Amino acid sequence: MRTIKCIFCALFTIFMIAACDNNTESDLNSDLQSSAIEQDVSNKSHTVTLPFKGKFTVMRAMDPVVIECGLQESMIGAGTLTHLGKMSTTMLFCVDLSDLSYSFLEDGAFVAANGDELYFRVDDGQILFGDYGYYQGYFNDEVVFTGGTGRFEGATGSIFTNAYVHSGTPGNESDPFHTDFSIIEGSITLNKGK
Repeated sequence: MRTIKCIFCALFTIFMIAACDNNTESDLNSDLQSSAIEQDVSNKSHTVTLPFKGKFTVMRAMDPVVIECGLQESMIGAGTLTHLGKMSTTMLFCVDLSDLSYSFLEDGAFVAANGDELYFRVDDGQILFGDYGYYQGYFNDEVVFTGGTGRFEGATGSIFTNAYVHSGTPGNESDPFHTDFSIIEGSITLNKGK
């Protein structure tokens, strides 16, 4: 009988050690799997880069003003852009009259119909005047996205303006000064889920 008790105690001890080892191994595997999942999630890209195209027209929101940097232009406009649909836009920039270079005084905004805004700026642009048929000026400068609101929060990327300037006829409201943009090259990087 004593031998049976000894064997039973030995088996019970082995069983308990094995059970503890299994739980520890199970807990360890669970911890490793959780860490692997967290690592996989953190390593996944949270952004998506998409082509960006569109057309829009801007007109003067007010008469140009001479300021320290040159001629201040304030523009408003509307058109259609990928990822925004029908949109409106505002921009404020300064043109150096000595060489017709320009840069934004503050970020411009493309505003989607639902109110989401995509911010952008041009830091170094150049207007070229010449004979472009109906147009008298042309520029194709890099526009950099600087974030926004709603689905454009944290947006980055850039486009090229491919823009033509029509000087209009002073005093003739049916032939106003305006610039037509046709964006055919560029991309935008958005946060997934926005």
